Amino acid sequence: MSGSGQFSDEDRQDKYIPPKKPYSLEAMLDDILDFAASTLIDHARLSLWMPTANDEAIELGVPIHHCLDVISVCVQPFNKWSRRLLTYQRIPDHEIKDRSRPKSRTVAEGSKADDLNAFRKRYFQGFKT
Repeated sequence: MSGSGQFSDEDRQDKYIPPKKPYSLEAMLDDILDFAASTLIDHARLSLWMPTANDEAIELGVPIHHCLDVISVCVQPFNKWSRRLLTYQRIPDHEIKDRSRPKSRTVAEGSKADDLNAFRKRYFQGFKT
C-alpha cells in the first residue's frame, strides 16, 4: 500500500480472491466437452477421469457431445467408488450428423458443493447410506 492509503495494482493482485460460484460435476463435464469440441482439431483426442460411486446398482451414463465420439471407457474400481477414464475423439465437421446445438442442461439447484455433486457428498461421508 502506498503512503496515500491507496492500493497499488500490485497490492490488488496479491490480495485478489476470485469469487466462488456453485458448479456441479455434470456442468463441469459439459463445459469440458464443449471446450474440447470447439478447440480440438479433427480426429484429436481428449481423455479425462470421471469419478463414480458403485455402492448402488445405478448405471451412470457417459457424458456425450454431438461433435465427439466416445472411443474408450476404462473403469478402475476402488472400494465403494470407481473412476472412469473416458477417451473422446473429435469428429470432422463434414461428418457431424446433427449440427444443432445439444439440449441445454438442467441447472442444478444448490449453493454448496455437496448440493451440486452427489458423488462428492457421498465420498466425504464415506458412502454411508
